[in-house]
Amino acid sequence: MAAQRYLEGESPTRIAASYGVSAVSVHRWGKHAGEAGIESLSPKPKPGRPRKLTREEEDEVFRWVVGGDPRQLRLDFGFWIRKIIADEIERRLGIAISVTSVGELLHRLGISPQNPLRRAYERDEVAMKSR
Repeated sequence: MAAQRYLEGESPTRIAASYGVSAVSVHRWGKHAGEAGIESLSPKPKPGRPRKLTREEEDEVFRWVVGGDPRQLRLDFGFWIRKIIADEIERRLGIAISVTSVGELLHRLGISPQNPLRRAYERDEVAMKSR
């Protein structure tokens, strides 16, 4: 939009002030758009391998981790680890994914590592009531 306004003759200083950027950047964008066309400034696709999981599959993994408990899978502990999540993705969705990719997925989904609440499993309810 800044480049379009520049090409329409508006002052780079005024455009820069309205977008919170430098006038030099506005001038550079406008010059580039004038030479190569305004479409040359549109975002380009990111290079790299596409993700293995679709957004819907990522949402499904989110529901497993947030709404489930690994003990439901007959495991001895009550918290998710990346290897277990990778194994579950392969078992349920048929998609092999690395442990590193699981970590990146969890970060993208906003899930941070959590320690289990040991107190809930180890405390003696009778002793707690007698206090």
